[in-house]
Amino acid sequence: MSEAHGPYQNVHVIINPASGQEEPILATLNKVFGEAGMDWDISITKPGSNILQMAQDIGRSGVDVVAVYGGDDTVTAAAAGLIGLGVPLAILPGGTANILSLDLGIPNRLDEAAALIAGDSTLRPLDLGRVGDLYFSNRVSTGLLATMVINADREAKGRFGELAYALRGLEAALGERENNVYTLIVDGLTVELEGVASFIANTGNLSLPGVSFSPNVRIDDGLLDVLVLRRVDVGTLVSIVASAANLDSIGEELPHWQGKEITVQADPPAPAAIDGEPLGETPVTATVVPSALNVIVPLGAEVQA
Repeated sequence: MSEAHGPYQNVHVIINPASGQEEPILATLNKVFGEAGMDWDISITKPGSNILQMAQDIGRSGVDVVAVYGGDDTVTAAAAGLIGLGVPLAILPGGTANILSLDLGIPNRLDEAAALIAGDSTLRPLDLGRVGDLYFSNRVSTGLLATMVINADREAKGRFGELAYALRGLEAALGERENNVYTLIVDGLTVELEGVASFIANTGNLSLPGVSFSPNVRIDDGLLDVLVLRRVDVGTLVSIVASAANLDSIGEELPHWQGKEITVQADPPAPAAIDGEPLGETPVTATVVPSALNVIVPLGAEVQA
């Protein structure tokens, strides 16, 4: 049974005004928090802001909750700043894809998400992935997936979801290049196979409600997941993602491993992206930061796969 937490009394909200949604943010927060008698404050990000440091400083200031309004990149940076502080994170979805909030069962409406801070809710541990000094909440993509995710425009990512958009375009792009030979090192186990792309995932969500590439990928299991998209698998994936069907059965058709430290090598070297942003080329080594922090979620949401 879920252990209820909240309402919280002192919350500081980090707002990214450049996020994908247009809505009256302050008016909504003032209504929800004001009616609950909460003490709240805000910080506004701007281009070049160090969101990790901002969240870390706020988390050390004595607040009960650090909330973030923005997309997954903003949320991930703030989450990394709260590692080890014992201050929970509240996600106020404000981006285009909102993969994390979808995976955690957080409402997409701002007033409903804010109400979790002002009312009864529960806490769910959140793993993060790490590549060098960079953190990720969703995935590290390589090969054709990385190329297409990086090149996808914001409107397309918002409409189809980051990875879903990339998969939709894979079929047309397959003839443009040969497979890579991928070497995966998963907690010391080495596997070699061919494919058009590979990705290391912390969440299974494809940025579409109810659509996941595997039911076994959890955001709080203390593990990362690595999959390779082989040429033979892509047609099936594209057709299923295009129809927004459930991918539970497809997860079994993809080569899939789990581990705490995963290295992806490719021959020839393949482009890489971390949560949709360029990361250079393979090889890439990612490690999991298990239960990096707690996130405020609806009662019962922490038991969902």
